[in-house]
Amino acid sequence: TQYCNQLKNQVRQNKRAIKVKPEGDGASDETALQRAGIIRGIEYKSKADAIYDTAGEYAVRGGFGFARVDHDYIDDTTDKQELRLKRVQNPENVYLDPSYVECDGSDAEHGFVIIPLTKEEFEVRFKGKELVSFSDAPTEKDAKDIHICEFYIKEYTESTVGKRTIKKPTVKKYLMSGSEVLKETVFPGKYIPIVPFLGEEVWVEGK
Repeated sequence: TQYCNQLKNQVRQNKRAIKVKPEGDGASDETALQRAGIIRGIEYKSKADAIYDTAGEYAVRGGFGFARVDHDYIDDTTDKQELRLKRVQNPENVYLDPSYVECDGSDAEHGFVIIPLTKEEFEVRFKGKELVSFSDAPTEKDAKDIHICEFYIKEYTESTVGKRTIKKPTVKKYLMSGSEVLKETVFPGKYIPIVPFLGEEVWVEGK
């Protein structure tokens, strides 16, 4: 534990933050600064330091942690939404496409997030839906909690740009119980909104 704590303290002393660099046609230092300001606001409202620290701690202790990107209403007076970062308290409840290669998971094609709920919470949020947990084991009648799942997957549509045919991704989000889709939406972005924080990677017998 003492060695983990030493490394965790180093991470906390060297605060992480998203940086913006201008690249490509039409990019400039001015627009980069504007976007950086927007991102700093998102990090501040999301309490990003705690999110990064938690993900980093799990990367030290177990080899991997995660942060999530989501969106929510700005407040109760408007229907406008904004991006938010979310902390992942239990990385073992996250299953990101095992075929991804990039360190930030940007090439992942799908991902699962298991969410524990009490039966009372489920019945309030999903009135009239069948109470079936998203797990291998059947829901026990005396169990207090059940699990639902957020499932993200990229779906592609083809379009032509000049002489090229490109595939444009749409990220579909499905909220599922163990028996049905509870809600289906589209996530506003082209990446699976689950970001891995990796510790040491070791190959054993080709895996």
